[in-house]
Amino acid sequence: MRKFTPEEDDFLRKNYLTVPAKRMSILLGRSESAARQRMALLGLVAPPEVIERFRKESQFKKGQVSFNKGRKQSEYCSPEGIARSAKNRFKKGQLPPNTLYDMAITVRNDKRGVPYKFIRVSQSVWIPLQRYVWEKENGPLARGLKVIFKNGDTMDYRPENLEAVSCRELMQRNSVHNLPKPIVQTVQLRGVLNRQINKRIKQLKDEKQNQ
Repeated sequence: MRKFTPEEDDFLRKNYLTVPAKRMSILLGRSESAARQRMALLGLVAPPEVIERFRKESQFKKGQVSFNKGRKQSEYCSPEGIARSAKNRFKKGQLPPNTLYDMAITVRNDKRGVPYKFIRVSQSVWIPLQRYVWEKENGPLARGLKVIFKNGDTMDYRPENLEAVSCRELMQRNSVHNLPKPIVQTVQLRGVLNRQINKRIKQLKDEKQNQ
């Protein structure tokens, strides 16, 4: 183990009653066990009341500010510690080891606790999986449309179970369930008819353009 320098020993003597051993080890760029062993060799033993104070202070409280917030590293860390910590810093462009890859899928719950799947299409860009599947089948989703699940199952991502509707129609569908059952059935039938009409109109336009 690398020997402690006189400057490090002096730092330990001056701070062992005000700075916990774990934090001092960070400031010195040493392991916590090495810092504790050195303090023991130097006879630096914090009394029980100081240890208890350290324990309470280590419990981060709501609104509490970190000891190094707004301070330069040189203000709270020794030059040796700064030099040793350099090898552990993230380099520019370096990603954490748990970074997911493109096309990775995760499950997230909305504020109601309903689960939805999201897919990563590029770095830091995630979109709802139902939109991705719908666009694979139908092309880009028009502005103002939402992709919903026909059967209400947010884990059923079969293309035939997905449907693009306007925000207005989605709101109407969500509110229609509060109406009597016969009216709900009528509204649903009207929606089916409107979709068939729109589909037929689109087919006629396509046929006309191809003539």
